[in-house]
Amino acid sequence: ELERCRGRLDRQAAVVREDDQRREEVLELQWLLNRQRGSVAHGEEEVQELRRQLDVRRGSATKQEQEVFELQLQLNGHRASAAKVEDHCKLRAQIAEESAEKYEVEAW
Repeated sequence: ELERCRGRLDRQAAVVREDDQRREEVLELQWLLNRQRGSVAHGEEEVQELRRQLDVRRGSATKQEQEVFELQLQLNGHRASAAKVEDHCKLRAQIAEESAEKYEVEAW
Protein backbone atom coordinates (compact mmCIF):
# COMPACT_ATOMS: atom_id res chain seq x y z
CA GLU A 1 0.00 0.00 0.00
CA LEU A 2 2.80 2.35 0.93
CA GLU A 3 4.56 1.68 -2.38
CA ARG A 4 1.35 2.40 -4.27
CA CYS A 5 0.95 5.67 -2.42
CA ARG A 6 4.59 6.59 -3.12
CA GLY A 7 4.08 5.78 -6.81
CA ARG A 8 0.96 7.97 -6.94
CA LEU A 9 2.79 10.69 -5.03
CA ASP A 10 5.72 10.51 -7.46
CA ARG A 11 3.36 10.70 -10.45
CA GLN A 12 1.54 13.67 -8.92
CA ALA A 13 4.87 15.35 -8.13
CA ALA A 14 5.90 14.86 -11.79
CA VAL A 15 2.59 16.37 -12.91
CA VAL A 16 3.09 19.31 -10.54
CA ARG A 17 6.65 19.82 -11.88
CA GLU A 18 5.34 19.76 -15.46
CA ASP A 19 2.61 22.23 -14.51
CA ASP A 20 5.18 24.50 -12.84
CA GLN A 21 7.39 24.29 -15.92
CA ARG A 22 4.42 25.13 -18.17
CA ARG A 23 3.52 28.07 -15.90
CA GLU A 24 7.08 29.37 -16.20
CA GLU A 25 6.92 28.96 -19.99
CA VAL A 26 3.56 30.74 -20.07
CA LEU A 27 4.93 33.59 -17.92
CA GLU A 28 7.97 33.91 -20.18
CA LEU A 29 5.78 33.91 -23.28
CA GLN A 30 3.51 36.54 -21.69
CA TRP A 31 6.57 38.65 -20.90
CA LEU A 32 7.79 38.30 -24.51
CA LEU A 33 4.33 39.10 -25.83
CA ASN A 34 4.11 42.24 -23.68
CA ARG A 35 7.57 43.26 -24.83
CA GLN A 36 6.54 42.77 -28.46
CA ARG A 37 3.35 44.75 -27.87
CA GLY A 38 5.50 47.54 -26.44
CA SER A 39 7.72 47.43 -29.52
CA VAL A 40 4.69 47.48 -31.79
CA ALA A 41 3.17 50.42 -29.90
CA HIS A 42 6.48 52.28 -30.14
CA GLY A 43 6.67 51.44 -33.85
CA GLU A 44 3.13 52.73 -34.36
CA GLU A 45 4.08 55.98 -32.60
CA GLU A 46 7.08 56.32 -34.92
CA VAL A 47 4.87 55.66 -37.94
CA GLN A 48 2.40 58.33 -36.78
CA GLU A 49 5.25 60.83 -36.30
CA LEU A 50 6.64 60.03 -39.75
CA ARG A 51 3.17 60.48 -41.26
CA ARG A 52 2.85 63.85 -39.50
CA GLN A 53 6.25 64.91 -40.84
CA LEU A 54 5.25 63.77 -44.32
CA ASP A 55 2.03 65.80 -44.15
CA VAL A 56 4.02 68.86 -43.05
CA ARG A 57 6.47 68.38 -45.91
CA ARG A 58 3.64 67.91 -48.39
CA GLY A 59 2.14 71.16 -47.15
CA SER A 60 5.49 72.90 -47.55
CA ALA A 61 5.91 71.47 -51.04
CA THR A 62 2.43 72.67 -52.01
CA LYS A 63 3.21 76.13 -50.65
CA GLN A 64 6.51 76.21 -52.54
CA GLU A 65 4.78 75.08 -55.74
CA GLN A 66 2.31 77.96 -55.35
CA GLU A 67 5.18 80.41 -54.77
CA VAL A 68 6.99 79.12 -57.87
CA PHE A 69 3.81 79.50 -59.92
CA GLU A 70 3.34 83.07 -58.71
CA LEU A 71 6.99 83.91 -59.45
CA GLN A 72 6.61 82.44 -62.95
CA LEU A 73 3.59 84.67 -63.51
CA GLN A 74 5.61 87.69 -62.35
CA LEU A 75 8.53 86.69 -64.56
CA ASN A 76 6.24 86.32 -67.58
CA GLY A 77 4.80 89.77 -66.83
CA HIS A 78 8.30 91.27 -66.60
CA ARG A 79 9.29 89.57 -69.86
CA ALA A 80 6.22 91.00 -71.57
CA SER A 81 7.03 94.47 -70.21
CA ALA A 82 10.66 94.14 -71.30
CA ALA A 83 9.54 93.11 -74.81
CA LYS A 84 7.26 96.17 -75.00
CA VAL A 85 10.07 98.46 -73.85
CA GLU A 86 12.44 96.85 -76.36
CA ASP A 87 9.89 97.31 -79.18
CA HIS A 88 9.35 100.92 -78.10
CA CYS A 89 13.11 101.58 -78.06
CA LYS A 90 13.51 100.02 -81.51
CA LEU A 91 10.70 102.17 -82.84
CA ARG A 92 12.24 105.33 -81.33
CA ALA A 93 15.63 104.36 -82.71
CA GLN A 94 14.10 103.86 -86.15
CA ILE A 95 12.33 107.24 -85.94
CA ALA A 96 15.55 108.91 -84.80
CA GLU A 97 17.47 107.26 -87.63
CA GLU A 98 14.90 108.35 -90.20
CA SER A 99 14.93 111.87 -88.77
CA ALA A 100 18.73 111.94 -88.90
CA GLU A 101 18.68 110.79 -92.54
CA LYS A 102 16.05 113.44 -93.32
CA TYR A 103 18.17 116.18 -91.75
CA GLU A 104 21.26 114.92 -93.58
CA VAL A 105 19.41 115.12 -96.91
CA GLU A 106 18.11 118.60 -96.09
CA ALA A 107 21.57 119.67 -95.00
CA TRP A 108 22.97 118.88 -98.46
